[in-house]
Amino acid sequence: LHALKSSRAAFDIALLSLGVWTMEWLSYFLMITAFGVLPQLGVRPVAAAMMMVLINLGIMIPAAPGGVGPYEAAGIFALGAFGVSETVAASAALATHLMQYLLITGMGLIFLWREGISLVQAQESDE
Repeated sequence: LHALKSSRAAFDIALLSLGVWTMEWLSYFLMITAFGVLPQLGVRPVAAAMMMVLINLGIMIPAAPGGVGPYEAAGIFALGAFGVSETVAASAALATHLMQYLLITGMGLIFLWREGISLVQAQESDE
């Protein structure tokens, strides 16, 4: 919260946050488009936003490692509100989850490698 004492830092934080949320929304929008889930182009941005919000709420529920379960259920629920079948919605949600999980995990591994930290060292420092 120390950064919020500076109006410039608060503005930068808000701008970065907006950028992150926009990129996440874009990932859902592109996945919905790639799967052909919703034929109406005008509905896709709203569906992507709803999917993003519900999935982010859903992953707050304690789950298996990687958040498997609540993520997909929230995605199915969000797309179901737009009349998407459970099978298609599950496929889109699972693909989106896999894409995000691999991206974040891959970036983490790259940063560990860049810093010269092994997985064993990272685990030991956590304990």
